[in-house]
Amino acid sequence: MGMGKHAKPATDGPASAGKPTPRGTLVRIALLLILKYAFPLVALGVGSYLLHDWRYLLAGALELAAIFLSTNWLARKSALLGSLVNGLLMLVFNVQAVVLVFASGYITPIMLSNIFNIQDLVGKAALYVSGAVLAFVLSFLPIAGVGPQVLLRFLPALALAAACEAAACLGVGMDYGPMASTVQLVDAWNSYQQAISELSGSETGVDPTTTPYFHDDVPGGVDRPASLPSQPNVIAIFVEGLSQQIVDDPRGIMPRVASYEGRSLNFTGYYNHTAATFRALNGQLYSGYQLNDLDANALIPIQAILRVQGYHTTLINTEPYYDSWTDFLGYMDFDEMVGESSTGTYSIPGTSDGAKMSDGEAFQTLRDVVEREHGSGSPFFVAMYTFGTHASLDSPEERFGNGSSPMLNKFYNCDYQFGQFMDWFEGSELADDTVVVFTADHAAYSELDFTTAFPDYQRDHYFCDEIPCFYYYRGIEPAMVDANGRTTLDFAPTLLDYLDVSGPNCFLGRSLFLDDDPDDLDTVYFDGNMLSTSTGGTIERPEGADSGVLLDQIRDYLSYARIPLD
Repeated sequence: MGMGKHAKPATDGPASAGKPTPRGTLVRIALLLILKYAFPLVALGVGSYLLHDWRYLLAGALELAAIFLSTNWLARKSALLGSLVNGLLMLVFNVQAVVLVFASGYITPIMLSNIFNIQDLVGKAALYVSGAVLAFVLSFLPIAGVGPQVLLRFLPALALAAACEAAACLGVGMDYGPMASTVQLVDAWNSYQQAISELSGSETGVDPTTTPYFHDDVPGGVDRPASLPSQPNVIAIFVEGLSQQIVDDPRGIMPRVASYEGRSLNFTGYYNHTAATFRALNGQLYSGYQLNDLDANALIPIQAILRVQGYHTTLINTEPYYDSWTDFLGYMDFDEMVGESSTGTYSIPGTSDGAKMSDGEAFQTLRDVVEREHGSGSPFFVAMYTFGTHASLDSPEERFGNGSSPMLNKFYNCDYQFGQFMDWFEGSELADDTVVVFTADHAAYSELDFTTAFPDYQRDHYFCDEIPCFYYYRGIEPAMVDANGRTTLDFAPTLLDYLDVSGPNCFLGRSLFLDDDPDDLDTVYFDGNMLSTSTGGTIERPEGADSGVLLDQIRDYLSYARIPLD
């Protein structure tokens, strides 16, 4: 039977209005959709799996559906305009999805403000660059407008995504979506820049005694142990990015540090009050906060107070060829900065210039410096920040187990080098009149290596966590002090209290030997933008009026303390 004059011939061409879309076109559309949208969905799925929170995938699925539907409408009007808008939206979405995998969270203001430190992450450069290139290429794949008949075929999937998202976001908002997180990032970044602008007009270089933060002395809650001389030497070791959980890990990653915790005056429930290293090191020595990385503090640090008591103060710079860092350290009011390793070499692999001391070199340099200082006859305060456990690095020296995990290797190596130093220390005269203070600049950053190396450890905050802090010397009576969520803001006043040293200061923190006061700032984490509290060891974000009051207090302090260096 022949075709009548109204019969419709089969075709693979574009469907006209009201006609069903041919199978071949549907296949091409499906392949394009898979290429375009599978990558971000897989990235969000991996991120959700690593973080044990599937709300990231559910929120992202709905946002993808919204991007698809809105730009599809545009593409039916103009293929070029639709593809351009879709590409830009997908680029933002894909970048956030990739960051979620690598950094265990979406982009934050602290990431943007630390962009000039990108050279410290080159240990994973190939991985990061590959992810960025793939995200860019897939984002700008062209799209073609899809008719309503085809959309109907995808309606059940879109409806399911919307239902899941509605259930997931009920009561928690849209914090888990890449696009919503980007809107929040823009708002937070604008607030951060506004704070910088407002504080830039503040008076700098003020006389600390004229500020409302000036105190005549350091209130104490403990007497110096009788087994210590009146002016004991102090060695302060600040390890890069170390959480207490790594020390406690049952695999024995840091057994020497764990052993000394049990033989020392050990502070438990102790959290970092800021990040990253610029803010963290400065914040502990001055007992204050910092807005920008490259901000100096105009007030009074612990090293200045010890100098008045006759101490010679030395800072060991493990990154001497990092100009911005070295200039920053130069404003910290130490009597001396040591800037070369004892071997004269710098062997951290994966860094852009190699000019970073390995932890083995750093601890050998520390030994050389304190030997020299001990022979001078004057009490000394020597501080050192170690670089070898920085994010993205591997150990160039000792390895953990079969050496397959860079994350475990670098912390094991730090522990080994600390143990070697302490073996020498224990056999020297220094152990009788010198207090070793071991702590971290801030907690370990919760990035990809961390989440894969510690898959069962659930973090409440990407950059705030419990960190180690203990005091040791030969003959010390082991004890524990529960900080109960108080932070590194208390580092300086606590150490001075233990040494029975006092003097004029502008500390925001208080000695951990004093009774806890939940109204103080020393349970507040602030990294230049984000606020959290760690009261009682529970990390939470203050909301509403409470957040505003805390920010006002911190920014008022910064209006006196801040000296911009950039």
